[in-house]
Amino acid sequence: MKKFIAIAIALSLVALIASCGGCGTGRFKDGIYTTEAPEFSQSGWKGVVSITVKGGKIVAADWDGVSLNTNQFKKQASIDGKYVMKEGGVPWHEQAALAEAYLIKTQDPTKIVYKDEDGHTDAISGASISVKEFFELAAQALLGIPMKAEAIVYKNGMYRAQAEGFDPKTGWRDYVEVYVKSGRIVYINWNGYTATGADKKSAVKNGKYDMGGAKNWTEQSIAVASYIVSTQDPSTIAYKDEEGHTDAISGATISVKTCFDLAAQALAMAK
Repeated sequence: MKKFIAIAIALSLVALIASCGGCGTGRFKDGIYTTEAPEFSQSGWKGVVSITVKGGKIVAADWDGVSLNTNQFKKQASIDGKYVMKEGGVPWHEQAALAEAYLIKTQDPTKIVYKDEDGHTDAISGASISVKEFFELAAQALLGIPMKAEAIVYKNGMYRAQAEGFDPKTGWRDYVEVYVKSGRIVYINWNGYTATGADKKSAVKNGKYDMGGAKNWTEQSIAVASYIVSTQDPSTIAYKDEEGHTDAISGATISVKTCFDLAAQALAMAK
């Protein structure tokens, strides 16, 4: 299935390149293209890619990731020595830069040749990591609609907002972390904790926070967070009652108002 998707992306990109003869002096329409992996990898990272096109040509590329377990970006974690690859050698952020430079040189994410199914390549000197995620996300991004630099609203970074106090009924104090990369919301983490330090998502996992129903709180919180990422604006949600329930998010029966309010507060710091 993954191989079929990769082939479909490649064919779509070839078609895009062939019908874009008037896009400046290069192949693509000018602007900033961004995308992120649909889910986290087994190692707990979600890939994020941004491509900048000027004069029809790729002039900048950024391959990064956000962590499922810690509030950091992969590049910065690598620079700070907090993400060290088991095999050692050249740090991840330096190898990522080599992959980015290769794309800028070739101007085509489908031209990379892998030597194994894991996505390693001999085409990029000094890169021993798997680069498949980067090139596939780059190809996917270039199929999208680019943003203009002047249209970017948010500054890059991780922004956090939390409820003013612990909920007197539930004992939880919710918080939201918003990750922004290349001006785009790429990930939102909605969670909560108690006065004793208990973590809501961990409580759900351990069966200590059970609301009943088809989907647990964590599953619903992820659906809510994904909705904000898809709309890029927490102010657009429509509630159906004063408690903050909504019909806009499939599978979310919980009140979502807290998440949207906190996301808006966090993003106010990003403008």
